[in-house]
Order: sequence, then C-alpha cells, then structure tokens
Amino acid sequence: MMELTARYGDAWIPTQLTPDEYGQGLERLRSLRAEMGVPGDIKAALQHFTAFTDAEEFLATIKNYADAGCGYYGAVWSYPPDKMVSRIKWFGREVMPHAS
Repeated sequence: MMELTARYGDAWIPTQLTPDEYGQGLERLRSLRAEMGVPGDIKAALQHFTAFTDAEEFLATIKNYADAGCGYYGAVWSYPPDKMVSRIKWFGREVMPHAS
C-alpha cells in the first residue's frame, strides 16, 4: 500500500498511528517517492479519533504529530449528537486559539 501511495498519492492520511509511527511512515513514503523518481512532496495529514477533554494534552498531541512531519491534523469525535455542539465550541474556545 505504501508503494501505491508513494507513486500515485498527493497526500497520506493514516489514522491512529503514534507520532513515532507517523514519522517513520512519512519518511518511508518520501524515500519511496525519491527511489521511484516521483517529483514533489506528499501532503502529510492525519485523522485522529481520540476524544480529548484537556486542551493542553490536545495541543501537546498536535505538536508531537507536527514534529513528526504532520502538516494537517484532523480530530474526529464520535460523540452523541447532544454533545457534538458543545465539544466543537470547546475546541474553538480552548484549543484553536493556541494551535499554530
């Protein structure tokens, strides 16, 4: 699968990898692309399904993935509908203003 992503992909968007696994995977993809002669870099993204309730922990996690090369972090929450709006508001108030 990594070979297909390296050859034909514009982006890599795995889920639920640790920051170390993410960094290793991204490094492998970039090496494969270079070996194949594929020009340009691949967009590095991630979907993360952890439901954070602590903004500092959330921001530290985002930073760890950014340090591993992730340029786009997507938080996916599986909350009941009655909690979704309050979680989005919390994220906008407590996390987004401090993420860079």
